[in-house]
Amino acid sequence: MAISVFAALLLTGWLGKGLQVDASVDALVESVDADSAEQQSRAVFGTADAVLIGLLGKEPLNAADFAAIRAVARALDNHPQIDSTTDITRISVSSGDADALDVSSVHSRVRSNPQRANALALELAANPVLRGQLISHNADAAAVIATPSAAEIDPESLRAISQAALEAGGWDARLSIAITGPPVLKQAAAGVLVADLKRLLPIMFAVMLGLLAVAFLHWAAVLWPALVLAVALAWTLAAMAGLGIPLNLVTVVTPPLVITLGLAYAMHYLSAHIDYGDAATALAEQARAFRLTTLTTAIGLLALISNPLPAIQQFALSAAIGVVCAVGATLLLLPGLLTLAGPRRGLPAPLEHRLQNLGSWLGQLAVQRRRVIIALSLLVLIGMLAATSRVHTGTNILAGLPDSSPLRDDFNELNHRFAGANRFGVLIDGYTADALLQRAHIDAISDLQD
Repeated sequence: MAISVFAALLLTGWLGKGLQVDASVDALVESVDADSAEQQSRAVFGTADAVLIGLLGKEPLNAADFAAIRAVARALDNHPQIDSTTDITRISVSSGDADALDVSSVHSRVRSNPQRANALALELAANPVLRGQLISHNADAAAVIATPSAAEIDPESLRAISQAALEAGGWDARLSIAITGPPVLKQAAAGVLVADLKRLLPIMFAVMLGLLAVAFLHWAAVLWPALVLAVALAWTLAAMAGLGIPLNLVTVVTPPLVITLGLAYAMHYLSAHIDYGDAATALAEQARAFRLTTLTTAIGLLALISNPLPAIQQFALSAAIGVVCAVGATLLLLPGLLTLAGPRRGLPAPLEHRLQNLGSWLGQLAVQRRRVIIALSLLVLIGMLAATSRVHTGTNILAGLPDSSPLRDDFNELNHRFAGANRFGVLIDGYTADALLQRAHIDAISDLQD
């Protein structure tokens, strides 16, 4: 027993630190191969998971606003989690005619003629390449596009640095900060997943302790199963970390599943231990049933590995491991703990007797009123089948965030200013050198955009 507990703690300490949380919807999409459009686009243009830091004003940008945008971008360049940034002030635009063509950056133009900054902002907003990307449709907001260098990024640190840059230049009275983008939304959703799990697990353990207390009326019958289930859960999470299985929108169900199934196994063994009063006899009586239920449950879960979605495959493997851990912890730890201190043989179990009486009454009712029960069951089945047509699916990460999250307001505001905060790209491959310099191809791309 001591060796088992030590092994659980050692395994948890060794592997548990590596348990990852992935709140993205990537695992809910069928795996793509190296030749997919997504992979080709990433290889050519880099990652699409950029962070959008919006600087929001109430009127078209002026010279001071352009200076603020440049200052925020420079401040973000020094952030350890940011690899690079792009903003409107670094963009080069052309003006003039063929005889006197001027190609200079927006920053240079504003510096040379600050009085024309408003007109320049409106010109930039009229550019279809820049509009909705780096400048809003009304020219009253600009975006700094930041490419993260790390898998995890803290949106509040980005907000704090951007706000500090505005305050340092005295621009905070004119401009406000809003942040969105897949990296920050994933990070926020991961925090929600962890918070929900931290809230749910204690509630489940409390319900479990109450159920055991009512069922067996003995402190050992409450404490030892709780310890066993904690060890089983630790083993499961450690195994998930070792196999690289993250906690995502599907595998987050695994810990509650382990506790639920583990409680059933523990209560079965507890009942047998009280009936026979001997660990060896109780194990011998329950071993076959435990083997069969473990085998059938694990096989049923592992069958989901054939599903093409990575999240379902990961859940199938983690849940099957959790079932084995629950049974293993029950058989390895619970007999020794109950032998050390446990309820005596023949201890009354009021809840068990009440459940037996309830089962007998339900059995008699099912026989006596079988026609009514069958008819009602068919009606309920038809109603449930009709209700399934109204089930909706979705992958909106924003819906999972609490109402108080500032990222909700940021997303909605940026979505309004830039006519869409969620972006997607269309990869057009010319296959030959200079293919996009041909007039026919340029016209075709223009038609596609229209």
